[in-house]
Amino acid sequence: MEAGDASGARAGDAGAAAGGASAASRGPLRGGGAAAGPAGAKGPLRGAAEVPGRSEGLGACEARRLRKEQRREENPGWKREKRKALKRRKQEARQEMLGAMGEEERAAFVERERRRGAQLKAELTESLQWAHESGSPKVVINCSFGEAMCPKERRSLAKQAQMAYTAIRDHRSKLQLHLTSVGTSNPALTALEEIGFRGWVIHTHEAPYWELFDRTRVVVLSPDADEDLDELSHEDVYVIGGLVDGSVRKNESRAQAEEHGLGRLRRLPLKRYGPPGAHPVLNIDCVVRILTRMAQAGSDWETVLADCLPRRHAGGPSARQERKQRALDRRLAEGGVAGAAAARGAADATVCEGTTESPAAGAGQRSVSEEGSEEADESSSEGSACPDRVAGDA
Repeated sequence: MEAGDASGARAGDAGAAAGGASAASRGPLRGGGAAAGPAGAKGPLRGAAEVPGRSEGLGACEARRLRKEQRREENPGWKREKRKALKRRKQEARQEMLGAMGEEERAAFVERERRRGAQLKAELTESLQWAHESGSPKVVINCSFGEAMCPKERRSLAKQAQMAYTAIRDHRSKLQLHLTSVGTSNPALTALEEIGFRGWVIHTHEAPYWELFDRTRVVVLSPDADEDLDELSHEDVYVIGGLVDGSVRKNESRAQAEEHGLGRLRRLPLKRYGPPGAHPVLNIDCVVRILTRMAQAGSDWETVLADCLPRRHAGGPSARQERKQRALDRRLAEGGVAGAAAARGAADATVCEGTTESPAAGAGQRSVSEEGSEEADESSSEGSACPDRVAGDA
């Protein structure tokens, strides 16, 4: 990491020097700025004025990042407000739809919704209860790395554990989910309690996984393993490392497993069966979804990985980039040149942001699930400044 930082700094210095030289040769900058003067002096660049109170001469991507930082500083609850606004719009649309119905039609519609909701809830509860009592294989989220994480990373761990639980619930999976090392001495316990894990239909243990299960059946999923996981056995116990770290400490789960005499380490066969450009940085819930699909009869790695891996891990456009592109296409079709130019500017800004979500950027964000190997996406893991990618220890 230090070597990479140093080379990046040197490259940045060289780029700044080259930029200064080229600016001096061009003379006055667009927007009426003065020509470059003494070393280090720069005229205003286009887009820099959009970030008041910040240094001038910023590129579009850096300006966008600084605007987001300012928004977080000025309104820490902006994401919560955004979710509330979305919920409010949905409620208003529902009220408008119901208002257009007659009284009898509205009553029948509401009653059908109520019955469908009650039936779905009963089915999901039954599935969860069956998996809790008789499910297989067992999947363990190893939460013993609480002290190695900052508070924001612990909250990300809790969020990803919640998403793993809801994935099992919504897919009506037969996996039996366990959380281990969630005793009172674990700093991650607070984050898990805040997110409501006490009400989940799962197994929780204060003891670490190596004290709970038959050692001959334990398979520790780690990107640092020497062998691929070829197939799932319903008799085995699969351990996913619950470490969300920003410093990319390699070999954490492997070292822990070897320290306790556990020799069955495997990695997900991403290189063999994953889509081109797939990166091994995976969230905990993504690993759980992959295991859920592979536990089903007739599943194969290639299909499961293609379906379950986030698009950013396959080198493709993110969901946000695709939304921006669709907006651009609509404006091209409807609004003519002016509307298309505005949409293209938004799309270009998103592409710049997308570079931070690329597989290369993800390399610095991982969890012990795949430690060498985060949407997280706004809609999934509530994106955070601390890297929340679970280096899918799988």
